[in-house]
Amino acid sequence: HRFKQAKSLPFPLLADPDHKAIDLYCGRSLLAGMRSSRANYIISKDGIVRYAHDELVAITYRKADDLLERAKGLKKQGLI
Repeated sequence: HRFKQAKSLPFPLLADPDHKAIDLYCGRSLLAGMRSSRANYIISKDGIVRYAHDELVAITYRKADDLLERAKGLKKQGLI
């Protein structure tokens, strides 16, 4: 992942072309005609969703730096 390397992210990223994960975590948008919405989840090693942000429209997209700060905070708390 070039994006992961460019941002020095200390965690794995998931690409989901078959929509298996997005269907599991309810990432479909009625506003987008039931297409996949852009979603950000931080999931602990034991499978617990520690953070979720479904982005239904482009104005709500989270910046990578915002997500990294959220992940750092969860790690500091011992949650991921």
